[in-house]
Amino acid sequence: MQLPTHILAGYCVGQACGLGRRERTFCMLAASIADIDGVGVFFGTEYYFRYHHILAHNLFFAIVVAGILSFYSMPRGRAAVVYTGAFMLHLLMDSFGSGEGWGLALLWPLSDHKFLNSYAWDFRAWQNMLALFGVVIWTLGIAIFRGHTPLECVAPKLDRLLVDKLKLG
Repeated sequence: MQLPTHILAGYCVGQACGLGRRERTFCMLAASIADIDGVGVFFGTEYYFRYHHILAHNLFFAIVVAGILSFYSMPRGRAAVVYTGAFMLHLLMDSFGSGEGWGLALLWPLSDHKFLNSYAWDFRAWQNMLALFGVVIWTLGIAIFRGHTPLECVAPKLDRLLVDKLKLG
């Protein structure tokens, strides 16, 4: 799936779980950081296709990410569970929305075995657009009814401006 879908899904999960502002931001990071293994594209398409969905799309990386982020969160235990869930949501979304043949090496580095989803659809399929549309609508609902957007931590003035514009219609 597309990176914006992962980011907004993480934000929505953080909001649904009642996390604070910093923790919602960390939730967006937890839900999107698995795609860091896509930087192989800068070294050539061979590296991208060899390492994307392997180096960071696994349970070990999920535990490391959740552990680091929860160290800086309150309450730590609850945050760790939510961050792990947001990371796993990324993996679930990718298992369906990355296209046929894009397996996930969930047990890497212990095993190179890739788990394939026989129900996967093409990366450009309508289902991915629908998922993006869904999290955008959910995010707009959060802005209108809760008074904040995913920009709240990185650009609070812009966050406030957007919320005010949305509420005034």
